[in-house]
Amino acid sequence: MKKNKSIMAGVILICGIFFHAQGQSFPTNGLVAYYTFNGNTTDLSVNNWTTFASGVTPDLGRFGEVSGSLRFNGSNSIVQFQSSNTIAPTHRTISTWVKFNNLSRFEGPPYGQEWACILSDDKRMVFYFTSTTNVPRRLYFDEGSGYYQYASMPSIQTNVWYQMSATYNSANVVFYLNGKPITTLPLSGFTQNGWGGNFVIGANGDGYYYLDGNLSGFKIFDRDLSVNEIWQLYVNESAPILNIRKAVYVDTSNLWVGANYQLQVSTDLFAWTNSGASFTATNSTWRSTNYWDVDNWDSLFFRLKTNP
Repeated sequence: MKKNKSIMAGVILICGIFFHAQGQSFPTNGLVAYYTFNGNTTDLSVNNWTTFASGVTPDLGRFGEVSGSLRFNGSNSIVQFQSSNTIAPTHRTISTWVKFNNLSRFEGPPYGQEWACILSDDKRMVFYFTSTTNVPRRLYFDEGSGYYQYASMPSIQTNVWYQMSATYNSANVVFYLNGKPITTLPLSGFTQNGWGGNFVIGANGDGYYYLDGNLSGFKIFDRDLSVNEIWQLYVNESAPILNIRKAVYVDTSNLWVGANYQLQVSTDLFAWTNSGASFTATNSTWRSTNYWDVDNWDSLFFRLKTNP
């Protein structure tokens, strides 16, 4: 007489067995403002500075993802925010991804140059770009007193994403393009003022020099990041990231040879779903060929039922 025995495999509860490993980590020490611009203007730093946005629209990001950047139209687009404190008078870093849609629409008046402002502070441009027929394409950085330095970047093209960064430590300004330093310029004998008050991204505070392009991954630090940290930022945000995830499989023993079994999965011990096809045991042990990623599961349960 053959027994039809229902077998419940030892119910396995698995939770929180996920980890994420990367060779590079995101440097957050000294981060005072961080705007991903992935369809919104939320500050993801601990300061959570409130922004006012006008004329900007979500656009494709660096990897073609929907709402992965903000589009600045070159005529009236701005993102404005106000810091509660002045940003470090002696050490600071700004870094952002920018794609210029037009390099010939920059406004000339009132100073006779064609500028595109990336960041301004209380009407003074502190991180900006210029391109004219007489002046090479340059990335400018104002240390806070109206004194500026610039780096020439003749390779800049339209519709190409670049990471542009600058660090300042009261002695030097270092300009970076795509994670690599391109110019180091000494500073001496100049007033060291901090950045503070009303900040405007995409134009200066007077309503001039609007950016015609896209921005994403906009960051301000109150310290000067090292060469390795700037490179780390670039690699972390540009190269494919390999995630290591822990998955699970199930095995069992004490099966009846010749019996038919069906593996089932549940998240609450009430609703059960067949996982894979039923199988006939050919020996007393069995192991699943499927793996389950439990990253988004609060709990995960398995049972093994016999089929007629």
